[in-house]
Amino acid sequence: MPESREFDFGSSSVAAAYDTVLVPLIFEPWAESLLAGLSDLDGRTVLDLATGTGIVAQLAAGRVGPNGRVTGTDLNAEMLAQASRRCEETIPVVAFSEAAGPAIAAADKSIDIVLCQQGFQFFADLGAAAREIHRVLRPGGRLVASTWTPADECAFFGWICQALGEIGEPEIETVMRLPFDHMLGEKLLSPFLEAGFSDASVERQSLPLIMPGGARTVLKAVYATPIGPSLEGLPARQRDSFDAAFLRFVEGERVDEATLGNLTAHVLRASKTR
Repeated sequence: MPESREFDFGSSSVAAAYDTVLVPLIFEPWAESLLAGLSDLDGRTVLDLATGTGIVAQLAAGRVGPNGRVTGTDLNAEMLAQASRRCEETIPVVAFSEAAGPAIAAADKSIDIVLCQQGFQFFADLGAAAREIHRVLRPGGRLVASTWTPADECAFFGWICQALGEIGEPEIETVMRLPFDHMLGEKLLSPFLEAGFSDASVERQSLPLIMPGGARTVLKAVYATPIGPSLEGLPARQRDSFDAAFLRFVEGERVDEATLGNLTAHVLRASKTR
């Protein structure tokens, strides 16, 4: 996917809303799932790429023990500041650093596990990143990463896109689709096979989106996404039309009072043999 500056995590308000609203609702359950297959993290060295506000790093820190180490990297200083606040009780097990390109500031064969939750969509050169991940992993090291499937397969985000289309905001809709519609499963797998990973595979995984609290909570989650400032900037009448259209999609597809359909991701697992 071409690198985009429009999907912007760069303000402190966006980072805070993302961390306090979206992380517990969406990204923490998915982080738990990402780590579920890694049962032997005690004492391991873990690298969390595109760490965002640090939920994967925080959960990994609880599994590596006092002799393990977790490093989270991200290109966004505001997200890293939020991550540091989230993980302040786990320092020095967790450290964060800013990294803007595919190069990883780690020695060859120095990392046991590389994780990346919903970050590869934003890498301008995934092939270069795959080669760097292969370089820093020790023999026997593993990579586990996830990327969303297309937005229309991820109910909550698909409904946002549909509502934006209905009110005639294609530019904001295009931005909302960026993390979803440009990283198909085969595009995720091939750079890692070419980089030398063995036993590399991609599978689809779905989790229910549990969001109790009614319309107010659901809309709060919408406005906590990085397009929130763009929505806030719409004229009041158009914003009201968006809210009404989105809630109509929600009520039409709601599974029960708390469950808003499923979110679906591609999960990549790969090993380095030598």
